[in-house]
Amino acid sequence: MAKSAYKNKNVERKVETGWIPPYEGFKFRCSRCGKEVETPEGSFYKNVASKRFTSNCGFTTICKDCIQEMFLELVGRYNDERLAAAIMCGVLDIVFDNRIFDAVVDKHVNFTMGLYVRSVAAMAQFAKRTFVYTLVSHELDRKKAEIETEEENDWDEASVQNREDVIRAYNDVDPFAGYPVADRRFLFNELVQYLDDDTSSDAYKLSVLRQLCVNTLQISKYDKLISGLNPLTDADQIGNMQGLKNDLVTANDKLTKENEISIKNRSNKQAGKGSLTGLMRELRDKQIKGNEANFYDILYSPGSRWAAEMSAAALCEHAFFDENDMNDIIMEQREKIQALQKKVDDLEEEKRLRLVREEEEKVAEETDA
Repeated sequence: MAKSAYKNKNVERKVETGWIPPYEGFKFRCSRCGKEVETPEGSFYKNVASKRFTSNCGFTTICKDCIQEMFLELVGRYNDERLAAAIMCGVLDIVFDNRIFDAVVDKHVNFTMGLYVRSVAAMAQFAKRTFVYTLVSHELDRKKAEIETEEENDWDEASVQNREDVIRAYNDVDPFAGYPVADRRFLFNELVQYLDDDTSSDAYKLSVLRQLCVNTLQISKYDKLISGLNPLTDADQIGNMQGLKNDLVTANDKLTKENEISIKNRSNKQAGKGSLTGLMRELRDKQIKGNEANFYDILYSPGSRWAAEMSAAALCEHAFFDENDMNDIIMEQREKIQALQKKVDDLEEEKRLRLVREEEEKVAEETDA
């Protein structure tokens, strides 16, 4: 700034409270490009939390255009947007937070420092902190895997469940390991729609499903890129991306039809999901112990006995048996009764022998003692 914008001795107090007086007769100058403006709003970032910019009315000394240019230069030098953003946060003396960075990347096609600065300013816990907080909190030292794990833990319950179901279907192997967190969430939520008894037991179909979902992710990204282009000035780029997108759509259509896994070709996709067998299979796959029931308890439960008696009564009432049929039924019943009686006798003898053996072992142990 060419001259001090304040003649009041309480400059710092006024800047900290966010009160900025009129700038009549003063100009704000970018220390990088030299551009001068009379009103800093719209041209410079405001950072009243930093003591570095107190004499500049709480505005940074480098204009927004230069900040973005510097960011792009750093990206070109280090080939790392995250690192470039962290460096520029140091220049602006604002907090750098990996989770805020990832959130901006997830929501926008192209990352810019302006989007990041606005996101930080909108969060009360960071708005009044400087880059010193980033250093003392060791945010820059956090490992990528740690950051991704923390972000995935913040997913909604449905997304977390979908991730677990997909990994379980792939024999506890993560099919999307190495993908960014936002992409992983999309891929898990997409793939789980195709899982059923047939696909979960077919390794080839599982590999096809993975490729199908990866293609769908790329199609979604092309859609976002195309939506951010101007049809009048970027017609060639739009045409190229549309062609690439169409190739992926065609590939997906071929994969789904040849393997009968598209929703259109799988009208029975949810068949059996609500049945007792289907529900018990799902509980067993999720290793929920309480789902298993003893067959004897089920067979002789009041509900099962009632159903069996009703079935037998209906059969006797509506069936027309002659004398030969009745004789055959009686003979079959006698044979089954004899077989069951023999089984009972065998089990009782087995029980008797086991009790004798246990008693002998007990006597032997007492004798040895």
